[in-house]
Amino acid sequence: MPYFLRAIGLFFLLYAGKPVMEALIQLIQTRLEFSFGLSTGINIILFVGGIGLLMLREWARQVLRFACIGLLILQVAQPLMHLKLSWGLLTPIVYYGIFVAVLSMPHAEASTQE
Repeated sequence: MPYFLRAIGLFFLLYAGKPVMEALIQLIQTRLEFSFGLSTGINIILFVGGIGLLMLREWARQVLRFACIGLLILQVAQPLMHLKLSWGLLTPIVYYGIFVAVLSMPHAEASTQE
């Protein structure tokens, strides 16, 4: 399980790396007068959580779990509120749902305990 958790951490590190670096470049170019949206904020959280999960930290597992829940709510809540159900809606539910389920398993918790 530790190797699987490290793979998940690496995945989120790579997944959120580009948006975080773009936000950092924009922050530097505007001389610290930059505001970012909720999506960029969650990507920063995913990036930090990915780094922490590579080191098998419990806080990182919790951060990634709640960030995945946040991304799931961001991507799925609007179509569900208007009852616009489609096959494209199923993709983020399965995608982020698997990560939430794996990060919530007792084996994952045992792997990150010191």
